[in-house]
Amino acid sequence: MAKLASGVQSTAAAGTDYVAPGATTTSGLTMATAKLLGRSTAATGAIEEITLGTNLSYTGTTLNAAGGAGGGDMVLADAQTVTGAKTFNDTKLVLAGATSGTSVVKAAAVAGTTTMTLPGATTTLVGTGTTDTLTNKTLTSPVINTPTGIVKGDVGLGNVDNNSDATNNAATATLTNKTLTAPIISAHTASAGTAMEMVAGTLQTTAEAGALEFSTEGFFRTVDTTNGRTLGCGQTVFRLTANGSAIGPTIADAFGANSSLPTVTNGIYLLEYHLYFLKTTAGTMTYTLTNTQTYTNVAVYLTHTPTAGLPGGSATMGGLGTSTAAATVVGATASLTNGANHLAIVRATAECGTAGNIRLRVTSSAGTMTPLRGSYWTARRLPAANTGIFAA
Repeated sequence: MAKLASGVQSTAAAGTDYVAPGATTTSGLTMATAKLLGRSTAATGAIEEITLGTNLSYTGTTLNAAGGAGGGDMVLADAQTVTGAKTFNDTKLVLAGATSGTSVVKAAAVAGTTTMTLPGATTTLVGTGTTDTLTNKTLTSPVINTPTGIVKGDVGLGNVDNNSDATNNAATATLTNKTLTAPIISAHTASAGTAMEMVAGTLQTTAEAGALEFSTEGFFRTVDTTNGRTLGCGQTVFRLTANGSAIGPTIADAFGANSSLPTVTNGIYLLEYHLYFLKTTAGTMTYTLTNTQTYTNVAVYLTHTPTAGLPGGSATMGGLGTSTAAATVVGATASLTNGANHLAIVRATAECGTAGNIRLRVTSSAGTMTPLRGSYWTARRLPAANTGIFAA
């Protein structure tokens, strides 16, 4: 403004000597583009131009603020990448539910800083207080208290039963290729099924030393491979424990009722009868090996005390080579001394094509005979094939 002399008046020019009233845009003041008016200098003073920051911009006459990449304030409505660490106070990070409600992210008090690593996949986090299904997870040394929903197959125990030892010990099991070291087999009782039992099988093609085998023909054992397989005892024994009743003169069972040997189809039997008896009346004795079926073949031999009885001289011997008759007569004696004790021994190999039963029967020509206590017979079943190894 020009300086005027005393008493002289001058007219001021708007926009040059003063700011005219009105809007800033019509005031006549000028400023640089993309600037704001303000004051950054400390203390009161003239208006200054303020430069727009990185995240501020103009669009026409509108001031825009954009989210910054790496630093600055976070804008809730924008998608931003946060590169710096942000700290939210307890219960301040609240997530809205998909359709309703909210979830508060809360961290426990810790000493220092801990790190929670999220899985690198689209998934659902598992909570400690929720019911969840875990798939393909490895639990290292887990401690599980009162688990539910786990079946034995889940832990590789599909063949295990939750039975007591007493129940398992009483159960029937099949062991294959097992080695029993110093086994102890408990004593059986009178009840059925308590004794050790073997199931009949097929004999080995080549017998092995130490083998114990069982077939429908009997038990077999092999001590060594030189002699091969041997037949187990398997012997049936019938013995008179008291003197029998006097029998005769007609044919009758020498060992009384219920004393016959039951046979099986195609069974082969080695029979031996030892009959001690008292001849009460002088006369001959005839011995008959009687079967309820015809024999496939029977070979019989008789050894007998002399006519004077026991003790005496040379025994009387006789027999029949082979026969198929159901009632095969073994032989007859000379007239035996009255009141003397005698012994008759009958040996036979009987081949039975049909199941039946065999018994020794006696006939007296006169009077009776009384079977004596101690008389007995034995029977052993033989295999159809020869057993053992034989040399030329």
